[in-house]
Amino acid sequence: MEAIGLTGEVACWEPEFIHNSRERTNVDMAWWDVNNGPTYCEVKLTEREFGPASEKTNEDRRKYDEKRTEFYLPGLQGKCPDEFLERNFFLKNYQIFRNLWLATTSDKATLVFLMPRANYRLWDQLNPIVDRLGDSLKSRIRIVAIEDVLKSLAIVHSPAWVSKYAMLLRAKYLLPT
Repeated sequence: MEAIGLTGEVACWEPEFIHNSRERTNVDMAWWDVNNGPTYCEVKLTEREFGPASEKTNEDRRKYDEKRTEFYLPGLQGKCPDEFLERNFFLKNYQIFRNLWLATTSDKATLVFLMPRANYRLWDQLNPIVDRLGDSLKSRIRIVAIEDVLKSLAIVHSPAWVSKYAMLLRAKYLLPT
């Protein structure tokens, strides 16, 4: 928690967590703080960008329109500019918005995007959207460079095995600095 800039004590956690079985969005990791709500963490290690909706068939189009109308719009309306919720912009940035939606499912929910600083495409895609969110949602979004987290885990009050894995992850996923 400290390495990603959060406070609290984790009560439980679940990888590949699905918040709603009908909606089916999974997030890389979710955890629940003893005193606060859930934290959802989307990790980008090797992806070039946040994915758009893939509308290859009419069935795909119907599925995305249904999810957008039933789940995402009610949670996001009033928390981001209306033009973000227009179909084309929304579906072009689908992965970002479905993750942002998770943070609207509870007033105590936090969303963490964990990604390499060196992947400017991710930052350039995400920052302009997060910058224009309403304060009530924006205050619960954290965009964190994985380089900073791994550096912190390698040196700050970490057990030896955590430091070791942090160093291995740095070697595997990060560009040399």
